[in-house]
Amino acid sequence: MSGNSAEARGEASAGGHNEIPVLMSVHGGIDPEHFRQAVCSVLNQSYGRVALYLMLDGQQTESVQLILAGIDDRRLTVVSSQHNRGLAESLNALLERALPRNHRYVARMDADDVSLPERFAAQLSYLQSHEEIGVLGTACIEVDEGGRRIGIVRKPETHAELRALVSTGNPFIHPSVMFRASVFTDGTRYPTRFRLAEDIGLWVSLLEKGVQFANLSEPLLLFRRTRATVGRRRGIGNAWPETYHRLRSLRIPGQFSAGRMGMIGAMFLTRLLPVPALEVCYRLQRGALSRLYRRLAAG
Repeated sequence: MSGNSAEARGEASAGGHNEIPVLMSVHGGIDPEHFRQAVCSVLNQSYGRVALYLMLDGQQTESVQLILAGIDDRRLTVVSSQHNRGLAESLNALLERALPRNHRYVARMDADDVSLPERFAAQLSYLQSHEEIGVLGTACIEVDEGGRRIGIVRKPETHAELRALVSTGNPFIHPSVMFRASVFTDGTRYPTRFRLAEDIGLWVSLLEKGVQFANLSEPLLLFRRTRATVGRRRGIGNAWPETYHRLRSLRIPGQFSAGRMGMIGAMFLTRLLPVPALEVCYRLQRGALSRLYRRLAAG
C-alpha cells in the first residue's frame, strides 16, 4: 500500500480459484467483542479456504490490537491506515490486494456482524450452479447490541425483483454478499464520492453493466442493528448520497416512473425525522416495499 497505509502482516495465502477472499474494514470505536466474533466467524467457516483481508481504518483501541495479536492464522492479512479513509476507499484498497490473486469470488463482511458457519459454502454452491449471477446475498437474523434476536430480514430472491427494488430500497444486506470476481475486472469499484452510500452506488453501477443479482432465502448472517445503525443515515448530509444514487438508478432502462420519483423524495424526507420516528418508518417501509417490488417486477 502507498500513502498513509502500511501492511501489518504478510499476504494471507497464495490465492487460487477455490479460495474466497473476504473483505472487512474496521473503524475506530468498534466493540472489541463484536469484532472478535466477526473475525472468528470468518475463520471458522465450514468452507475453510478463505483469506480474510482486514483494513484497520484509522486508530484502533488496544483491545482490538490485542485480539489481532492473539490470532495466529496465515489466512489473515491486516492492512492499516493511520487516518480514517471510510468504507468505500478501504474496500477498494482491499480489492486491489485480492483481485490479482486469481480468485473467482470475493465476499464481504462487516466487523460487528457474524457469518453463520455454512454461509460461504452455501453461497459458493449457488454461484457454481448459477453462472449468470454476479452478486449473491443472503437473508439475515437481526440482533441487538447484546446479540438478542430482533427478527429475520429476507430480501427478494430474483434478479427482476432486485432490479425493480434498487430505486426505492436496498437489494442486498451488504455484509452478506458474495461477488463473482469478474464483475470488477473492468475497473468497477465502490464509489468514493460520498460516504454511507457506497453499497447503493455499487449496485446501480453493476446493474448499468447488466450484472445479474440474486439472494438466498436462508438467513446466513447475524446482522447487528442498533439505534446508532439507524441514526448514521439521519440528516440531509447523510440522506443525500443515497438519494443521489437512487436518482441515478432511474436512468437504467425500464426504471423511471413518477411513482419511483415520489418514493425517492419521500424516503429522503424520512431521513430528516428523529431517530425513534425513523425506526418506525424503517419497519413500515420494509413491509410496504416487500409488496411493491413484486408488483414492479411483474409489471
